[in-house]
Amino acid sequence: ENVLEGSYLQRVIAGVGLNLNQKAFRKALPDAIALHQVTGETYDPAAIAEELVIQVHQQYERLRQGQWAAIREQYYRCLYRFQQWHDFYDARGRQFRGWIRGVSEQGELLLLDKHQKEHAFSLKEITFQAD
Repeated sequence: ENVLEGSYLQRVIAGVGLNLNQKAFRKALPDAIALHQVTGETYDPAAIAEELVIQVHQQYERLRQGQWAAIREQYYRCLYRFQQWHDFYDARGRQFRGWIRGVSEQGELLLLDKHQKEHAFSLKEITFQAD
């Protein structure tokens, strides 16, 4: 949630949900998965929460210090399918191929099409085609 005053961002409230030890999910969540299902290990929620707070604080300090280039570089290293061709579906269900070029200042996913034309997509405007 973002709180604006005029054209200034005053507050951001972000929530994080982690599925740690869950073994099954409702049918309404067919793509949900827990860390336990991936690794076979059982996790201590309190220890994970403590580490998460440490990591969030470290990233917040990087923001406060204006380390924009380093933050962007780290983000791109983790961005799924960054600088790769992949098949996508648009909001109308049309399939197309695109190269993930980056993310705009507005948070849109930037893709190049086969003609090297750039397209910007907001949240839920496109989906990945499963491999």
